[in-house]
Amino acid sequence: MSSLQRLASNDTTLSSLDLGEKEIGVEGARAIAESLLQNKTLVSLKLGHNSICVEGARAIAESLQRNTTLTSLNLSDNGIGFEGAQAIADALHHNTTLSALNLGWNGIGVEGARAISEMLRYNTTLSALNLGVNEICDEGARSIADALHHNIVLTSLNLVANEIGDEGTRSIAEALRHNTILTSLDLGWNKKGVKATRFLTAVNTKRTEDAKTINRNHLTLLLGSHDPSSLIYQLPHDGCILRQIIHFANVSIPQCQIIGV
Repeated sequence: MSSLQRLASNDTTLSSLDLGEKEIGVEGARAIAESLLQNKTLVSLKLGHNSICVEGARAIAESLQRNTTLTSLNLSDNGIGFEGAQAIADALHHNTTLSALNLGWNGIGVEGARAISEMLRYNTTLSALNLGVNEICDEGARSIADALHHNIVLTSLNLVANEIGDEGTRSIAEALRHNTILTSLDLGWNKKGVKATRFLTAVNTKRTEDAKTINRNHLTLLLGSHDPSSLIYQLPHDGCILRQIIHFANVSIPQCQIIGV
């Protein structure tokens, strides 16, 4: 019996399903979404790098409004764009079980970031969110920062390689003065300058000092460019995406040879 058949039959032994890079496309996403409406056992679903696009994301989003068991969902690198992000965000206004969401590499842009930030203002279960490599820029970062003023559950946020400059960085720093819940923040591979970085570091230092004397969480803050080789090993096997992340990071990797591209 295939994984999809097990999912559809509500197999009680199936709690985790990894269909990453299986080329399921829109129709595959629709089939999975239909099964999620009935399934009561699956808690983790990975659908990364499958070209489910906007329509596939909408189907998954619709199922999230009724599914009550899924806690972790990976939709990275699926070309869902801001419309797909909007659909997922709308669903999470109603869903009360999902705690980890990966929307990295989806080109959600500023509009997608706005939709996600609006959801974060009210969602009470999502604790880990990956929005890496989505071109949210300063404007999108400001929206996310605004949500951090209100959100009381998010503990891990990945905003790596989003073309966030000084303005967006300072907005996030200001939010961290008030938000004491976030414990992990990745702002690596962005366009922040020295002054904005120092400001953010100073805010985090004060936060760390406060954590020693009052009941506040310590924040792990990642700011520098990651080791290029470590990032490459995490990439889908897609030369275009590899060139894109190198462009976003504004770095050169002369010793890197892209095979078969």
